[in-house]
Amino acid sequence: MTVKQRVSPFTSRYLSLFSKAIFVLFAISIISCSTEPDFLGENLIPNQDKIGLELDTSFVISAYTIASDTILTRGISKAHLGYIHDEIFGKTKADFLMQMKLPSLNFSFGDSPVADSLILTFKLSRTYGDKTNPLVVKVHELIDSLSYDSLYNVLGSLEGKFKPEILGQTTYYGDSLLKIKLDNELAQRLISLDSVTLSKQTNFVDYFKGLYITVDDLGLNQRSMYSFDLTSNTDFLKLYYHNSEPEDNDSLIFAYYSDVYTPRYNHFQHDYTLASPEKGIKFLNDTITQDSVFYLQGFGGVYGKLRLDGLTNWIDSMPVVINRAELIIERENSLLLPEDSILNSIAIYMPIGEGQLSRIVDASSFSSTFGGTFSQSKNYYSFNITLHLQQLLTGDLTEKWLILEPSNTLSEVNRAILRSGNHRRKIRLALTYTKL
Repeated sequence: MTVKQRVSPFTSRYLSLFSKAIFVLFAISIISCSTEPDFLGENLIPNQDKIGLELDTSFVISAYTIASDTILTRGISKAHLGYIHDEIFGKTKADFLMQMKLPSLNFSFGDSPVADSLILTFKLSRTYGDKTNPLVVKVHELIDSLSYDSLYNVLGSLEGKFKPEILGQTTYYGDSLLKIKLDNELAQRLISLDSVTLSKQTNFVDYFKGLYITVDDLGLNQRSMYSFDLTSNTDFLKLYYHNSEPEDNDSLIFAYYSDVYTPRYNHFQHDYTLASPEKGIKFLNDTITQDSVFYLQGFGGVYGKLRLDGLTNWIDSMPVVINRAELIIERENSLLLPEDSILNSIAIYMPIGEGQLSRIVDASSFSSTFGGTFSQSKNYYSFNITLHLQQLLTGDLTEKWLILEPSNTLSEVNRAILRSGNHRRKIRLALTYTKL
């Protein structure tokens, strides 16, 4: 399956489904008692609340691991750069592309300007992994212009999109500032631009398309990933120069900038063939054979595809009102995943068309009670999917698949191994319901 866009559920027929869901919720509130039962054990339900309520935990769910191939994005506020190699997920690489703007139009560098240096600078926001492993950072010039109105696939190939010549490189150890000195030939080109090119931003970006900032692969022991803030400092590229004017004997500065309206996007690569044959993901992209676990990964990596196998049997038992449906997915503890790699939260979507996903109505409308946050003490993620399941049982929805991925899949590298429907402690859907 191709994962492309996440869209709002409040469109066309989904708006109608939402209205029905609100009606169902109203019915539930009337039928249910004032105290919400705990679905992890019927003995926890107060006696006065048991009248008319039944508990079922036999719902069958299957879970599979799928690799993403298309995730569309536009602007970013955080740029990611680095490599992660591990025995489970293989190789993950992050780099980014960005465009620059002129700080002012029709600027004059004075008489006989000469470029002294061109420095690219980024402010560190977050470190992940091992800072003792340095990154070799390299910068290339883009061949094609970026467009703010365009969507870019963060997993797409960059072949032919940048020049092979290296504009600059440095070895980075996780300092607060990443500084890269670029080739002086580019600096002299920029300072020598004619007045037409400097008169409009569009003319400038037609000439200087932008930059691709990437890293070298230093081998299977590499585990360092960095995030850089693209919002706090807009002057990312500084041109130092001097001219023949006597009052300007000291080096002058012309700072190119990038803001929220400047095209820029992250780019991610995943290679699962570099994982350990014994410890890597089994049955990747297989929705027939169910492993005992399934996997989630940030940076547009693998996601979980869940099938509600027990739906048919439940439809046969209609009419019922679902008072609460709690999906419980336990984390598989693994020494191969360090504590700083734990996913804090998971998002649930449903497929609604070719390459499109929509948040289920519970997540969109009742986010405060939906769940999805990892419970350290209970070692699981739980979700309230009551309205979504009720819509399936009434026939308002027919899609039996659910998609699980990190809530911030485009901004965090964290991962998770979760227990599937084929595990001895399998996925559970705890239902309390009332027969009508």
